[in-house]
Amino acid sequence: MRKILIMLYLVILTSCAATGKKFESIKPIVEGKAKLVFYREYVWNGGFSCPTIKISGKKQDCLSNGGYFEADVNPGEVWIYLDSSYSTHKGSIVIDIKEGDTKFFEFDTVNRIGGAHFESLYERSYDYSIKKLKNLSEN
Repeated sequence: MRKILIMLYLVILTSCAATGKKFESIKPIVEGKAKLVFYREYVWNGGFSCPTIKISGKKQDCLSNGGYFEADVNPGEVWIYLDSSYSTHKGSIVIDIKEGDTKFFEFDTVNRIGGAHFESLYERSYDYSIKKLKNLSEN
């Protein structure tokens, strides 16, 4: 019985993970656009969470555990909103991005004493992000 429960738990846990194509490179930027890349390392803590990201009011994919996705956006002021029913914190970021630029955002979770759970997006450098992305799969 114990083995069955462990197997069931593992099936449930891995069902929250990204299952797409393994990262190879960033896709070319569409002419007249800029690119945002969102990624999330595979983690045990908070792994069941699949936060939704909205870009300037437009709902994107949820960000799977161990996953990433790219979004082409219009240059200028861009509003990014993180929404997750699992988190006790919701937040938004406003950025200014130029045509042809790419910006990277890493999703992370933090648990605090007392049960508060925070999820956040952090802007990261190209070099840092590419190293992380090599271990991830498309949403």
